[in-house]
Amino acid sequence: MSCWFYVYSTDYDEDEEYYDTVIDDEEEEEIYADLMCKSRKSLIVGKDPITKRDFCIKELYETEKNYVDALNMIIFHFMRPLKNILRDHDREIVFKHVEELYQTHTGFHTELQKACYTQLSSSPKISDCFIKWKKKFLVYGDYCSCLPAAQEHIDELMRRGDLIKQIIEECQQRANQGRFRLRDLLSVPMQRVLKYHLLLRELLKHTDKSHADYSGLQVALDEMQDLSLYVNEVKRDNETLHLIKEIENSITDLGMPENTSLSDYGRLVKDGELQVKTVTENKPKKRYIFLFDKVLMMCKSRGECYSYKDALILQNFSLEKVQKSTTKGEKWTHQFMLVDKTNSPTKGNTITFLCKTVEMQTKWIEAVEMAQANTHPKDSKTETHDFVMHTFSEPQECDICHKLLRGVFYQGYLCQITDLSVHKECISKVNVVSPPRPPKQGSKNNRKVKATHSFDGTRPPPLQRVPMLTFRVGETFDLLRQENENWFEVQRGVEIGYVPIPYMKEVVQRTSYEPAVIRMPDRPPRSPLNSASSGPPTSPRPPTHVNTTNGPNSHATATREYVNVTAELKLKPWLVGHATSL
Repeated sequence: MSCWFYVYSTDYDEDEEYYDTVIDDEEEEEIYADLMCKSRKSLIVGKDPITKRDFCIKELYETEKNYVDALNMIIFHFMRPLKNILRDHDREIVFKHVEELYQTHTGFHTELQKACYTQLSSSPKISDCFIKWKKKFLVYGDYCSCLPAAQEHIDELMRRGDLIKQIIEECQQRANQGRFRLRDLLSVPMQRVLKYHLLLRELLKHTDKSHADYSGLQVALDEMQDLSLYVNEVKRDNETLHLIKEIENSITDLGMPENTSLSDYGRLVKDGELQVKTVTENKPKKRYIFLFDKVLMMCKSRGECYSYKDALILQNFSLEKVQKSTTKGEKWTHQFMLVDKTNSPTKGNTITFLCKTVEMQTKWIEAVEMAQANTHPKDSKTETHDFVMHTFSEPQECDICHKLLRGVFYQGYLCQITDLSVHKECISKVNVVSPPRPPKQGSKNNRKVKATHSFDGTRPPPLQRVPMLTFRVGETFDLLRQENENWFEVQRGVEIGYVPIPYMKEVVQRTSYEPAVIRMPDRPPRSPLNSASSGPPTSPRPPTHVNTTNGPNSHATATREYVNVTAELKLKPWLVGHATSL
């Protein structure tokens, strides 16, 4: 097959960080390349590529057009013919977000065409297109997370009935002569969104530094790399949530407060078998340990399930290392201890954990240190700031580096004093970059926007009677109105003027502990977590406290209110009932 793809250089090791972490199927990559390489006559008269930069622009534009065609093919050849064949909840699982992606990329492609091939002063730059549409692309986080369930559901539907199988195969034949299965076509959007930073990187490489869009392309590349990391982390977090739910289901006698899950206590940092000894018991007992960011839970293995024994709230304990084993050469003598530091009757009590090898001891000590650092990072509490690990209900940018807070739960830290939202690694930069915010003034209906990038006034405003404002990243404005799709009219002090929308984000007014909603797809059950199989579970059971549609094969998406557990965990005991002894 002839293909006009411009060949990428391969000297970028960082490609794996943004792309290979999700895309690991060579067959799906071949399908993507086949669809994006479609032969197409130039649609722009007199715009045949000459320079390497021209070829990069051609590839960017025409692969986007081919991608829109691929989305349209899914809608026209699959969604519509199957509308009266599949039940509503089946269509929702299989084709979730497809129509939304088609509408988004139709608009994006139209603007991209203007940016690539229109020489008017009012035309957008290529970089403007990516910066403006990044927010719309955030839906890929959920799309990529739900993709495995969609593909599994297609296989299940085809196994369930010969009629559905026959119709799907007929759709595949009409769409592409049967070359690609529906389940494979659904992987194309995931591959496309993770290609944007590669396309922009190559374009930037062949753009002269004096070019009017050079600095803009640098920003756009940064934004698309940020998007790729966000998509990867949302996908990974959803897998983590299923893993934690499977752990919760495997502990047969574990009780949780209403609307509370083990995932409310952070990510699973480490798990494994240790021996545990308390001050009242000389003989250590074998326990299976689940270490979360906020809680260390001790269980007893019972076949393929676990029995709950006890849990330690990590913020109440200090970690003490035992450098040498007590008996040289013997196993289960490499120790570390957690010492109760609360002002309670148990203050000073020590729980000793015994590891089989010194390597195991080192890994567990590092894991406990990591969990405690996640809950209480360095510099998280000062005279002017009090950062708490927080779950945000909507995609949120860090107020310091302006990159997305990644994932779907405990994505970052929220200051209880200033309402700043930050990454863990940005906490130490808060006092350097941003002074404490003054108390909020005025009506609750006031809308504000903040500059995500600096702007030097290189484009004319829509109306000459109102001046265009220049600004630096981080400046905040009162939003007066939106003039058109490209410009806000704002006020800064006594100044009133225009600012470009792609360089702005609206400041979201939130309460300190606004609950988040996490979507947990209902999937078929599988064996408990502690089976011999390795790797993340692929088909965990649904949360027991979530209401789903009736029926064993129901795949309706359910939601639950996500609880942001406060720092004072003792005010909200997470165990219901009486704990047994260690």
